[in-house]
Amino acid sequence: FAIGEPVITSFTILATAGPNGTINPSGSVIVTAGDDQTFDFYPATCYKVDSVFVDDGYIGAPSSYTFNDVDANHTIYVKFAMKTYTITVTQGANGTITPGTSVVNCGDDLAFAIAPSVGYHVDSVFADDVYVPDSTTSYTFKDIDANHSITAKYAINTYTLDVAVVGSGTVTKDPDQPTYNHGTSVELTATPDDLSWKFKEWSGSATGTTNPLSIIMDANKNITATFERDSAYLAMYRSFMPESVALDVDNKGKINKYVKRKPVRVDFLLYVVCDSNNVNDLHMEFSHAIEDGFPFGTIPPSTATPAETKNKKWDFAFSTTLNAGDTVYVYGYGNKGKEQKISKYWWSRDGAQLGKSSKIVTFVHNVPKLPMPNRVNALFETFLDGGYGTDGMVVGKIRTDSVKQYGWFQTLKYGDVLKTLIVKKSLTLHTGTPRGFDAFVNAKPLVKQQKSLPPTKHDNKLFAGLVALKFNITASGMGKIPRGFGELIYEDGTSNPLNGLMIKEIAAYGDSVMMGQYDEVTEAKVFAESSVYSNLAATVDSINRAFEGPLDTLYFADSLVFKGYKMLSEVSYLRANPSAIPAVIIPMQGGVPQEPVAYALYQNYPNPFNPITTIQFDLPEEAIVTLKVYNMLGQEIATLLDREEMAEGMQEVEFSAETLASGIYFYRLVAEGIDEDGAQLGSYQTVKKMILIR
Repeated sequence: FAIGEPVITSFTILATAGPNGTINPSGSVIVTAGDDQTFDFYPATCYKVDSVFVDDGYIGAPSSYTFNDVDANHTIYVKFAMKTYTITVTQGANGTITPGTSVVNCGDDLAFAIAPSVGYHVDSVFADDVYVPDSTTSYTFKDIDANHSITAKYAINTYTLDVAVVGSGTVTKDPDQPTYNHGTSVELTATPDDLSWKFKEWSGSATGTTNPLSIIMDANKNITATFERDSAYLAMYRSFMPESVALDVDNKGKINKYVKRKPVRVDFLLYVVCDSNNVNDLHMEFSHAIEDGFPFGTIPPSTATPAETKNKKWDFAFSTTLNAGDTVYVYGYGNKGKEQKISKYWWSRDGAQLGKSSKIVTFVHNVPKLPMPNRVNALFETFLDGGYGTDGMVVGKIRTDSVKQYGWFQTLKYGDVLKTLIVKKSLTLHTGTPRGFDAFVNAKPLVKQQKSLPPTKHDNKLFAGLVALKFNITASGMGKIPRGFGELIYEDGTSNPLNGLMIKEIAAYGDSVMMGQYDEVTEAKVFAESSVYSNLAATVDSINRAFEGPLDTLYFADSLVFKGYKMLSEVSYLRANPSAIPAVIIPMQGGVPQEPVAYALYQNYPNPFNPITTIQFDLPEEAIVTLKVYNMLGQEIATLLDREEMAEGMQEVEFSAETLASGIYFYRLVAEGIDEDGAQLGSYQTVKKMILIR
């Protein structure tokens, strides 16, 4: 120091700090010359030293500063700044985290939105590589005081597909899985349980009538398939098999006979009024015996006991006593087709008659009832009304241009059909191999028109089936059985070449293949393969039996209409044909007479003959018939019919003269008419001549 100058022994250091922190020591700090002085910096929470200025010069951002060997005045200033942290976001596939990687002030909160892509959901969230339980679509870091990281994983959505059914049907799913990933395409196919149902619509999560239905899974779905009844398959039909027609009987048990429109029983309901007290029995006597098997009794109820074996006299015992003025109804069926009458009745108490007998009753109804017609009725009426047209029933094709090469079946008489289907005497039916019109049983070629072809002449199961099929088609067209049978389509689900054809088309096809083709070179008919006939026979048999069953009628009194027996839906191999208009056959005016009005014996044919001929005769009623052949000397040489009971109609008998010599012979018919009860009505006899030429 200079002499005389004062000696400086201390210096001042001015220490100041900006906001959000302190410096220690602070303010004017006196420091002895040559000493050291340290200053510490204390940021507030979430702050840090930003910068330090010594003597206005920036020296960085230390946490403290020391002045060494102080020899002058100084200044020191510290500035503080907010701490920040980085939150690193790692984006996973199929979703985003918002915001992305971010810098955050200390102490702040930061929320992240986790958004899966369409069709996905958050599978898991990891914060600072630690799994976050119950991961959701957001996560918040709170009071941030360090760097962090966040990432998310995503999984595809899975959905359920529930299908309900209204009506009768099923729905298949393709693919069929418990759950489906988002975006999966699923095809739904609605299938009715049977042909009586049809698919109507989809409803619920998908709507419309498209079937199959393709849907994309983008949510849980509930879909309902609605099925509704298809009225076309609810229709009832009826058909007849050849054997059921051939073996059918009338109400008296006679085969090949149709049931006449004549009442056979009477349905009655009557009432009487009690005229005494404490009555417990009613005795009543009827003009017609009570028919077994039909409802019979009283109102109020009683126990009915026959008083004799003829079922005309009855006792009704009541469990509750009756008093004067009480009304008793009696109902039942009498065994005659005439009105029931009461010859007398009386009231009793414990077996003792009370008062006089009476015959005055009041009938509520007393109605004669027709019997149930049979299949022969339908056959008879289809012919009678001309249902087969002027040509009659034809199986095969009429070939009047080639009668020496071709044969066919053709008749205008229902009786010829019955003779064709069965040999009545032996009950022989057609059971022979299905084939065309090739030959008779005797091996001779089958040519020309055949009015009847019984199994003894041409045994052919297919032919009998086609006869029945023609009958069924015609009966349907005439309304004798439900209409539309011939227009139904055959479809058995196999490779059958007849599939897809209408029944009437199958019948027409049968006509064609039955004829064969005449070969001019070999002078013989050529027929289809046996498999063709076997398949056709099986198909025709299935069709004929499709709706066969017990008979019931809608009408019989003035016209014959049988009810259908079975719904179309119950027959798997036939389907409706909504585009076809059912055929309607209008009866011919005047019809085609079927029954003779008088006895007649016709000339045998052929005549002359060698050695076989046919004898025809008419019976206007049932008769006991004798038919014999005599020689020129009046000697009996053959008995063709010996007091045989035969039905009314045209009859024919074949006569073989194989063992006889050429010459003139006579045939004599004796017919004794009988009524329904078997009583003789009178007799008819006549003789005709025939010539045998060898």
